[in-house]
Amino acid sequence: MPLGKRFCKDMKHKNFYQGIETVKDSSHYPVREMVEAVNGDAGYEGEINYIPTGEAIRQMGDMAEALAMDQLVQSEKARRLLGWQAHHDGFIPDIHTYFRSWLAYHGD
Repeated sequence: MPLGKRFCKDMKHKNFYQGIETVKDSSHYPVREMVEAVNGDAGYEGEINYIPTGEAIRQMGDMAEALAMDQLVQSEKARRLLGWQAHHDGFIPDIHTYFRSWLAYHGD
C-alpha cells in the first residue's frame, strides 16, 4: 500500500504524532558519495571542490549546514506503526533515473 494511503488510514494512531518523522529507504550514503555518484552519471571527470562549512553557509544558507551534518536518519517508526517499507534501494543505485528525471525537468 502506498505510504500516503497507509498514513491516512492509520493517522489516528495516537503515538505517531510525537515528534518529526522520517520516511526513507534503509541506505546510509554520505553526501560525498552521493555527489560523486551524480558527477559520475553526468559524465563529469573534473575535480570536486569542497568548501569549508562557514563559506558554504554564506553561499547556500541553512541547506549547507544540513548537508554538512554527520547524521543517520531512519524510518523505524513509520515501519513499526504504519507497516511502511521502501520500494527502492536508495539514491546511489537509482542515480541514473534521478539524474535523467532532473535533466528532463530542466529541459536539458
